[in-house]
Order: sequence, then C-alpha cells, then structure tokens
Amino acid sequence: MAATKKRAEELQAKGKTVDFNELLRMEPDNGTTNIRNVKSKHWTRWLGVENRCVVPFNSFSEFNKAEGGDIWFALDEPRPLACFAGIWIN
Repeated sequence: MAATKKRAEELQAKGKTVDFNELLRMEPDNGTTNIRNVKSKHWTRWLGVENRCVVPFNSFSEFNKAEGGDIWFALDEPRPLACFAGIWIN
C-alpha cells in the first residue's frame, strides 16, 4: 500500500491522472510465503477447502542472516518423513 501511495503521489506531481485501484492491482507481490495471519487479504482467496493440501517433507531450511544464508534441519539422522498442512495455489 505504501509503495502504491508513493507511486501515485509521484505521478500526480508530474500532472498525470492516477487510477489508484489500477495502480494497486499492478503492484508486484513480494512473495509472502508464511501464513501467520489468516485474516490478511493476501491469503483470503486461497483459504477454501479446494486449496488445502498435505505436504510431505524429510528436511527443511530457514534463512538465517547471521549465518549467511539457509540453515537446513532434519527430524533426525535417517531423515524420516513428516507432513504439514499447506495451501496449493497455481
């Protein structure tokens, strides 16, 4: 929202007509990948049953800036299979 407001102000300062809703629609998605707030408008369209899935995994990574990048984790040495709930979007 802030980026769109800034872009709209810059265009208006140049004397251009601004369709704010269209400008907002064209704003790039920064790739939100973790759903912590299901009330977020970003996720609303994908929260229905038709987009739910089970995701199998045997390891995962988390970004750690202090360590210089991704750190990989496994449940234990043989890396057994586990699952988590996911959302399928395409």
